[in-house]
Amino acid sequence: MLAHPLHAKLLSYDHDVTVLNDFKYRSIDGDLVGVVGDSWVLETNPIPVTWNSNKGVEKESYGEIVMALVKHVQALNSSAIGTNSSYFYGKQVGRAVRLALIAEEVSYPKVIPKVKKFLKETIEPWLDGTFKGNAFLYERK
Repeated sequence: MLAHPLHAKLLSYDHDVTVLNDFKYRSIDGDLVGVVGDSWVLETNPIPVTWNSNKGVEKESYGEIVMALVKHVQALNSSAIGTNSSYFYGKQVGRAVRLALIAEEVSYPKVIPKVKKFLKETIEPWLDGTFKGNAFLYERK
């Protein structure tokens, strides 16, 4: 069998598996290496799903992050979104939410009111049916 380099890293060597590092096959995703054995088991370390970063942000980086954060938050403009596609409009809304999460993580709450204002201006039209072209529709009883 051939294994992608990522798979080779995840192989459990508890089983009778031999990796032939000199036996390679070039593929579009990288060099595949030979693996000999009756079966193989991949052992992964699951990544926890959280709102904030897993390892935190280094304090030395806060200044640079805050500068970029302020720049991005100042550029938020709900009337500048030029699409009524739920997908692309939603991406802009999601981006703003991530800016608020970053602000929380680097302890810079000053930008959160502007983000909240942007979110209110962009989400409410969806919910109240005034978003032209693609508002949520509710069935009437």
